[in-house]
Amino acid sequence: MTIASLKQQLTTYQKENPKARIYNTAQDLGVSELEILELDEKQKITYLGNQYKEILPSLAPLGRVMALTRNEHAVSETKGVYDQVSFMERAPMGIAHNEIIDMRYFISNWAHVYAVTATTGRGESNSLQFFDKYGTAIHKIYATTDTNLEAYHALVEKYSKTAGNRTTEIEKNKPAKSPTASPDTIDAAAFGEEWLGMKDTHDFFGLLRKHNLDRQDAFRLAPAGTTYRVEPTAIVQMLQEAAKTELPIMVFLGNPSCLQIFTGTVHKLFEMQDWYNVMDENFNLHLKTNSIATAWIVKKHTSDGVVTSLELFDEAGEHILYCFGKRKPGIPELPEWRALVDKLPQLS
Repeated sequence: MTIASLKQQLTTYQKENPKARIYNTAQDLGVSELEILELDEKQKITYLGNQYKEILPSLAPLGRVMALTRNEHAVSETKGVYDQVSFMERAPMGIAHNEIIDMRYFISNWAHVYAVTATTGRGESNSLQFFDKYGTAIHKIYATTDTNLEAYHALVEKYSKTAGNRTTEIEKNKPAKSPTASPDTIDAAAFGEEWLGMKDTHDFFGLLRKHNLDRQDAFRLAPAGTTYRVEPTAIVQMLQEAAKTELPIMVFLGNPSCLQIFTGTVHKLFEMQDWYNVMDENFNLHLKTNSIATAWIVKKHTSDGVVTSLELFDEAGEHILYCFGKRKPGIPELPEWRALVDKLPQLS
């Protein structure tokens, strides 16, 4: 598709769908979100290069911002000061870790950063938007009414001066996922012993790599009683009960390049069409409930005792999100969380 052809399609689409979000526009037109952003005349964009390792640790002076990460079926938004950012020297990973904005970055495919100013029905919106080499939006950071816009514009000016123009093409063909092992080829007894021998929840990722398993196949192989399926709508019951009892939870939501973590209590819940929503002051969650194909309860053995999660997957087996009770390493799981999970409706 030529740029002129895509621009004409975009103009027509926006006239017919004036309220469509850029994510849905890109999906409907069969192109990347970055391609839409660069052609959308309703938005002013400034290219900031691939300087994400410099930009992300420089955000604290902006004050309170909104961090947004999404996948096809869910969106997480947290509001706070974006600080305590660091990147590993020997691995393509980074982290932002504070009480409100808690991020994990997997930067192998990160490629472009843009500053975006858009005019909306609520006024002017300013944001920093991060894209991978395929033009997929990885993560976005929006100014709020409490943001220091002078600091925001100074940051944009600083990094635009060293960014140059975008010269790399957006890659069109994502590599296919490597096939995983069939559960039938795994020594289930040995796998079960290793599962029960985990000392930390992070040991689970090593277990997956060692046996070349995807998450759900690992759940199917796990020792009896440590994993089981629940109704896909169990997430709604969980959120409602957590809100009712003011039980602090953790919500992990992301995409292949970025994971956003919320820790705290939830309060204002409501359903709108196919979406279930949390709409609190510092945390918004939007979950497309009819996209949930399977939901699992997973009990991992650790040196702190059993740690229990609720995990959601779509029809293709892709992770949507997963939840824990609030905890930190060295601290046992909240018994109230475990009791709540035990009430969720199991599938036979």
